[in-house]
Amino acid sequence: MTSHDVVSAMRRLVRTRKVGHAGTLDPAATGVLILGIERGTKFMTHLVANTKSYDATIRLGFATTTDDAEGEPIPYPYDSEENSSQATARPLISPATRERLSVLLSEPERIERAREQLTGDIMQRPSSVSAIKLDGRRAYDRVRSGETVSLPPRPVTVSTFDIRNVRTATIDNGDDNNGEEDVIVIDLDVTVDCSSGTYIRALARDLGEILGVGGHLTALRRTRVGSFSLDDARTLDQLRDEQSLAEQRIRDKQVTGETPRASLSYSLDQAITRSFPIRHLSDDEASAVSMGKRIPASDLKDVYAGVSADGHAIALMKNDGKIAKTVFVARPATLS
Repeated sequence: MTSHDVVSAMRRLVRTRKVGHAGTLDPAATGVLILGIERGTKFMTHLVANTKSYDATIRLGFATTTDDAEGEPIPYPYDSEENSSQATARPLISPATRERLSVLLSEPERIERAREQLTGDIMQRPSSVSAIKLDGRRAYDRVRSGETVSLPPRPVTVSTFDIRNVRTATIDNGDDNNGEEDVIVIDLDVTVDCSSGTYIRALARDLGEILGVGGHLTALRRTRVGSFSLDDARTLDQLRDEQSLAEQRIRDKQVTGETPRASLSYSLDQAITRSFPIRHLSDDEASAVSMGKRIPASDLKDVYAGVSADGHAIALMKNDGKIAKTVFVARPATLS
């Protein structure tokens, strides 16, 4: 199920087209996808930039065309001394790569050193099948049409790249002629905390390249976006059940003119105040900000929430020298 599929399902559920999401999840991935409804859709843009956390599994042994399990396997290049005639019907994992995998199992500190190279502020080359646009077209659309796409590296921050577990798996090597149908690969269960724009499958690819064995992502679960975690999330089935109960309550009470809806996880006020630092506004400041006017700057850094005395999030704001300007007005003066 794609992120767009989830949005479509939610539109049917809450009976409005004004539904959007913050941060696309790959179809094969699971986990947190933040949805905004009605005015909340305009807030989604500001959540995309938040940090994210993932649990993932990286397979070492070969790369794929998409850097994850959805793509076609790419046998890691043979060492130069191997017979070139073997390349016409070569196995997925070469003898040289199998030897390297064996060394990694006996010397796991090699994996640890490679992991350290991919932690902190790094330059990362996004996957060629990402949603990044090139001259107006998304990279994955260009790949599907037969183009070869190589995206330039860009800066990202990987604040945590922890290996929780190292285990082995046995796969078919596709080498019937040599009687070596099954080979052992290495699976790493990892946890990653990173900046927006970081591709976990690119981490898997790069880890495999550093270790000389190839690598790709086999499982991905997003556990956090900003301050929102799996503990805050509900499945579509849970929301459908809530919707059915709401409809039943209205039928039982024979209420007319009321639209039944599953309850929101958070109001717009709650979502904003838990996602950004808070600046408390005076009544005059709140009135000015609600009209998009500028007020004196605060000592807060980056984007922060301007909150009125009665606890309403009026706007997201950012300092510009000695003044503070609005970047998103959540509660405009014209709102009835």
